[in-house]
Amino acid sequence: MQDIFLGIIAVGVTVMTVMQVAALLKVMKLVQRLDTLVEQVSAEVRPLMADLRSVAADASKATGIVLGQVERVERMVSDVMTKVEDGIAAFEASVVAPLRDLLSLIGGLGATFAGFRRSSGASGGAPRRDEPAVPDTGDDDDGLFVG
Repeated sequence: MQDIFLGIIAVGVTVMTVMQVAALLKVMKLVQRLDTLVEQVSAEVRPLMADLRSVAADASKATGIVLGQVERVERMVSDVMTKVEDGIAAFEASVVAPLRDLLSLIGGLGATFAGFRRSSGASGGAPRRDEPAVPDTGDDDDGLFVG
């Protein structure tokens, strides 16, 4: 009876060995397929990575160009603002200041003439502006005019 049990054990061990060998062969095939898949993915990803590097380099170059243009525009606007401020200052110096001086001169002349008029009006000279040149006769015919 022991021989039968030993035979059953031997058959069981043989079956287990065959199953383990079969599983090992399946695992080896799976590893080969995974290796092939990794190679294919790697072959397809390499050009994409190269393209991404190229795109990143182009984007970096474009960013540098745009940054240079922005700095150039900023300098140009600053120069224009400086020139506008200089132009306004020159306008004020060449037009506004002389006009201010001229208005002061005219005001002074007006005050001088007003002083002369007052002094000549007191001495019986020419009539002042607020005094009529023709004496009022008292006729108010303007109220009767229909027209």
